[in-house]
Amino acid sequence: MPDNKNAASPDTKARKQIQTFALVLKLLGGWVLFCSIIGLVFSLSGIFNELQASVSETSFATRIFAYFPAAFALGLLLGGAAIFAGINIGKYHRWAKRLSEVLLVTFSLFLAGFALILSMLIPAFPPPIGAGVKIMAAFSVLLFIIPIYLCLRWLRSRQVTTLFD
Repeated sequence: MPDNKNAASPDTKARKQIQTFALVLKLLGGWVLFCSIIGLVFSLSGIFNELQASVSETSFATRIFAYFPAAFALGLLLGGAAIFAGINIGKYHRWAKRLSEVLLVTFSLFLAGFALILSMLIPAFPPPIGAGVKIMAAFSVLLFIIPIYLCLRWLRSRQVTTLFD
């Protein structure tokens, strides 16, 4: 009979995956929080005024710049919630699992909206930068939404759900 002392049980493997997911969620929340703080500081200090002045007063870009502080404030809320969910999902709270699922969907929608807004802002940028913005928007959606979908699928799997009952 083979020696399976070192083989991890499915329960142990799922618990390690949840702890890893908790860490990733905390890191993601910290990154969103950091970027939102920087964006809010830049937005409120007038750094974006130069770019805003380069577009016409009635353009779509000017209207979007007006919403930057609100978007960065939302990022503060989402980042803080992700850190909170990451801490508590590691403690196997069922509500934290639900919060994590809601946050992953919200991050997906936020990313897709951000990419859509960037693609609408392309006329405000000079031609070489506009093409780069378009590529970055499409790449960011693919880069982040696919892993988010896989995480949601994993969180709803029977193996993980049983640990939260």
